[in-house]
Amino acid sequence: MPYDRLLRHRRSEPGASYHLCFCTIGRIPLLKHTDAAQIVVAAIEEQAILGHCINHAWVLMPDHVHWLLSLTKSRPLSLVVAACKANSARMLKSQGLVDRSPWQLKYYEHQIRSDEDLQEQARYLVANPLRAGLVARLADFRWWWAQWASVPNGPIITESPDEDLLWK
Repeated sequence: MPYDRLLRHRRSEPGASYHLCFCTIGRIPLLKHTDAAQIVVAAIEEQAILGHCINHAWVLMPDHVHWLLSLTKSRPLSLVVAACKANSARMLKSQGLVDRSPWQLKYYEHQIRSDEDLQEQARYLVANPLRAGLVARLADFRWWWAQWASVPNGPIITESPDEDLLWK
């Protein structure tokens, strides 16, 4: 389906949750580099800090980003994504990691229906490194976060280091 046909059905609803995916130009594996990955994580987190969204989960693959978020009333989805891409591109350039924005102009979005479980979506999203064969265990992959996960991949402090609420 051509991209402009997809845009006709794109909606941005405050309070709605979305699974986003955006890729590097030419699918260059920029995000396998720690410095680049840290910059992109900061750009994702900045959108929540500024109050534009609530982050539920994200995972950085070598050449693309998956992001599960809910919009607040302050900004439409397209501007949240544009700001994340622009801010990360600016920082990547300032660090000498790229010469121009590394991001494709387009992005994929799926609005989560009310009958879909956000935690189930997060499990699917953060399991991408496993399905791609990047690691044998998710614990061995650094670049993911979920609000239901325990430290260091989430905010939950558990009694046992083996306990993780994301997988319960």
